[in-house]
Amino acid sequence: MQIIREITSSFKNKDARPTGKKNIDRMRQFLLDLPNINKCEFIDSQTSSVSTKWGVSWSEFAIVRDYLQNFYDNHRDNINDININIENDLISVTAPKEFDLRELYFLGSQKTNSTNSVGQYGEGFKAATVSLIKLGHDYVTSTSGDMACVISIGEQIEGNLDIRPLVYNYFKINRQTGCGLFIKSFNEELKSAFKDGLDQYWYDKNPTVGELLHKHGEFSFYKSNNDKGHIFYGSIKRAEIKDIPIVINIDKK
Repeated sequence: MQIIREITSSFKNKDARPTGKKNIDRMRQFLLDLPNINKCEFIDSQTSSVSTKWGVSWSEFAIVRDYLQNFYDNHRDNINDININIENDLISVTAPKEFDLRELYFLGSQKTNSTNSVGQYGEGFKAATVSLIKLGHDYVTSTSGDMACVISIGEQIEGNLDIRPLVYNYFKINRQTGCGLFIKSFNEELKSAFKDGLDQYWYDKNPTVGELLHKHGEFSFYKSNNDKGHIFYGSIKRAEIKDIPIVINIDKK
C-alpha cells in the first residue's frame, strides 16, 4: 500500500478534474479483460499538462520504437526477457522488472544519468501516447506489480480552447509479475511495428545479426541474416543498406 499512499500524496495539491463513474467502470472492465488481471480497484484520476493540442503526430513505427526504448533500457541485462505478444486486437509487451508508474505522469525526462539510457519514460512516452490517441486508440495502459495506470482523454477545457488533456487513471490490481504495456488496436501497421520492434535495438541475440566478421576498436562488423545491411549506433538502428548484407555496430560515444 506504500506506493498508493505516495501516489495520493504526490498529487494531492494538483487541480485534477475527476473522471466520470461511467468512464471509470469502462476502464475497470478494460483492465479485467487483460490477461491475468482479476481484481481491480480505482484509486485516483489526475489530469496532466499534456494534451491533444501538443504538436506531435508520430508514425506507428516511431510510436512503437519509443515505447520499446523504455523496456530496452530497463532490461539491458537480458533483452530476451521482453515478451511481445499480439493476439487479435490486443498488443501486450511484458517484462520482469517493475518500475514506479508515477514516472509516466511527469512531463520532462526521467532519464538516468547513464550514457547507456535510451528512453526511461521522458517526453517520448507522452509524445508516443498523444500520437497513438490521435490515431484513434483509447486506454493506453501500463502495469507494474500491483498498480495499473490507464491513460485516457479528458473533457475539453472550458471556453473556446480546443484542448483535451491526458488523464492518468490509477488502479490497484492483483499483483502481476514485472511490468506491462497494453494497447487494443486493429491497426495492422502498428501491430507489424511491434512484431519487429526489438530488431531496432542492438543486443546479442538480435535476429538480424549473424557471425562476427571483424572488430576494430569500437566498430564491429557482422554478417546480416537477411539481404539488407543494418547500421547500429548508440544501441539503436539508424539505417539500412540495400543489397549489402552486413551489420555494423558502433559503440563509440
